[in-house]
Amino acid sequence: MIDKSIHCLFIILLGIAVSSTEAQNIRPETSPTISFFKTDLQQLESSYSRKLFFDKAYTMGLYTTEEIQQTAANALLFSKDGTIMNNRIIDSLIRYCRVADKSATEQEKYQYLLQHQNENTKRPKLPCQTSTIYFDTLNCIPVPIVENGHLYFDICEDDSVRLVAKGYYPQNGTNYTQHDTLHRYTWTFGDGVTSNTEGDPFIYHKYTTTKGYDISVTMRDTNLCMSNTRAARVRIAGSPIKTFAPIDPICLGDSITLSPSKVFQVTPFTYSQISSQRYDSTTFIPDSDQNTSNPNYCPPGHYVTDVIFSSFLPGQTITSTHDILSICAEMEHGWMGDIDIKIICPSGQTAQLKQNGTGGSKYLGEPACWFSGCSVADIRACDNADHCDAKLNPPGRGWNYCWSELYPNVGELGNQSTVGTNQIDSTHRIAGTGYFSPAVSFTSLIGCPLNGLWTIDITDHAGADNGYIFAWELNLDPALLPSNWTYVVSVDDYSITGPGASNTGNDQVTIKPTSTGSLEYSYYVGDSFGCTWDTTFNIKVNP
Repeated sequence: MIDKSIHCLFIILLGIAVSSTEAQNIRPETSPTISFFKTDLQQLESSYSRKLFFDKAYTMGLYTTEEIQQTAANALLFSKDGTIMNNRIIDSLIRYCRVADKSATEQEKYQYLLQHQNENTKRPKLPCQTSTIYFDTLNCIPVPIVENGHLYFDICEDDSVRLVAKGYYPQNGTNYTQHDTLHRYTWTFGDGVTSNTEGDPFIYHKYTTTKGYDISVTMRDTNLCMSNTRAARVRIAGSPIKTFAPIDPICLGDSITLSPSKVFQVTPFTYSQISSQRYDSTTFIPDSDQNTSNPNYCPPGHYVTDVIFSSFLPGQTITSTHDILSICAEMEHGWMGDIDIKIICPSGQTAQLKQNGTGGSKYLGEPACWFSGCSVADIRACDNADHCDAKLNPPGRGWNYCWSELYPNVGELGNQSTVGTNQIDSTHRIAGTGYFSPAVSFTSLIGCPLNGLWTIDITDHAGADNGYIFAWELNLDPALLPSNWTYVVSVDDYSITGPGASNTGNDQVTIKPTSTGSLEYSYYVGDSFGCTWDTTFNIKVNP
């Protein structure tokens, strides 16, 4: 903790002679001991001593009171060899003296001492010396490459990266010593983890998610002076192997020629930063019936699915309702008043998009019947039975309904009127019209983390009507992305090993089994990051 008290401890070595009156003037309430030393040395001009004291005091970053200044002005310094002895005496005086100007506020004292005092030794900070930090590329694992002005560390999934830093110190020794093994390093890995190392200019780190990361390192020397920030990027390769294309059985003695690149679907791993996520899957929103004695009773029907964001900076949050461009759902429902819709952010905060009970008998999209022969006009008659089974309630046609506090909107979805039919018109996203305001403002989402799990929850609270959701998406402002960069890990090698397998080159493998049964083969893929991916498959060999 930084000492903010107004005090001064004089330890006077070899020759400051002050009178008892002068000692009284500088003695604070704590009354520190003041020692007097006299020696038969050559007297110097007091003006020289005074200038030396003030030059050093200001250079070292010290406040001095008027009493201390006056005492220093009147002190007689004795020395045989002039400047050398004066420097020693003044340095000793300053080293043990911490004072703050009486007119300064406590906050000003604290901030000044914070900037000018070494928090570890409580001694004055020396003037900072230049330091520039770099990555020691030859000692990093892997050795990074430079592309378009950026330094990249390319690693495989589940591998660690070893980062090593080194400093350049052109002023080393001017005021203090600088060396890589003396300093504190702060490493930021881009995944929410920040680590410090003391005296160790290297660190290992392993990522849990396969993607790209912006990283950085800074250094603080023993005088608490900061270096520049050195940035780089880590690119992680994921498996390109997707689905297997089954191979027909063969007979013993026969041979087959395979193209390894076609045995499995192989897709180069790609990473890009995105600010929009979409969940695509047709899902039934079942009825609910509050009459539990009904044999077809359905509990409140929930539709709950998630999208995940990971491209934003760790700790980055929603700060404005305009950070959420829109939330859109492609859906249909036969009785809008039955449902409520809400969005839940990674921290659990929610915003109600539509309230239960609003909208009455109006319907969304083009609902279908659970038996044939019905039309949209008589949808309510068709859906009057309580059914939890999606097979008895085929999907209709979904329309887009979007909520936004940025784009022009027509009010809440549950308060819309209909013209000619009982159908609520959809949002026209290309034209930028027909957006709805949420029932509860997006201000309830301020403070939500951008990264993480975002959930939509649609609940049907009543029986006799149901609906479907076909997809939904959350669109965040792309301007919130830290930087827009992407990479593709190309695939450049394939091979197959196993009983009777012979790789002939040119993406050709000949297999001539020597036994019957279900024989196992290994499949290997190499990529441009030097990673090797493998899996197995079987070929049935008949007699």
